[in-house]
Amino acid sequence: MIERRDEITRKIIDHYSKKSERLERIINEIESDPKVIERLWITAEKEMKKDLEEMRIKEQKLLEEQEKILVSEAQSVYDRQINGDKRWDALFGSELSTSELKRLLKNYKEAQDIGDEEKITKTEKEWLSALKRAKKLWYTAIIDGEGDKQIKEPKEFIPREMKSSIDYTSAINDLRNLKNQEILKKRVEQGSKNAQRVLDMIEDIKLNDELDKALFGKKWEKWHKEPTKRKLGLFWAAFELRKKNDKAGITKKHKEERLKKRKERN
Repeated sequence: MIERRDEITRKIIDHYSKKSERLERIINEIESDPKVIERLWITAEKEMKKDLEEMRIKEQKLLEEQEKILVSEAQSVYDRQINGDKRWDALFGSELSTSELKRLLKNYKEAQDIGDEEKITKTEKEWLSALKRAKKLWYTAIIDGEGDKQIKEPKEFIPREMKSSIDYTSAINDLRNLKNQEILKKRVEQGSKNAQRVLDMIEDIKLNDELDKALFGKKWEKWHKEPTKRKLGLFWAAFELRKKNDKAGITKKHKEERLKKRKERN
């Protein structure tokens, strides 16, 4: 161990001695011939240009890598949102489509941005009325739905619950980040169509995410009456209630009551 350490020490001393000797030779050359300075400056300029070019290449590579990540995140998030929309429209499109819900939410947000109190009141009323109807639709589909008309899992609708190698919440935050949007804009200036496509998608992605949160809420809500101080949000709690109803025969009873009422009406 001691011999190995002594060997390493000798190598280090030898290395720096050679560097010291080289530096001393350069100093002697400069002192004996001022023209050496010019030669050194030319060499230094070349090295600086090389370093700058290497730095530019590295920065460009990093920019492209960041763009690639953002493109993947945007596509993953958007695909999941679209899948959720398709499932909603398959169930409730004839009564209240996702496009109608988005239109009402967008109108309300735009009224808020403008600050028109009359328009805010009108659009808020329309939006909240539609939101109430929408929640009633999914609640009924969870509690009493059958076959294709039953919502069996949150991931049928909620993008953040759909499995993916890309985390939904992290991706949304990355796409909302203004610095990341600047990265995309730089790539657009360089001619990237993918970056432009993502920039065009961001507003839709943000609106879809806001609709998702308004419709389904959080999985866990604060709850002061329990030791855990939290409870399942209404959407998730509805699935637990359906399980209990199925076991207790309540779901079957509801079905029988509906059939009876249909017969009476006919």
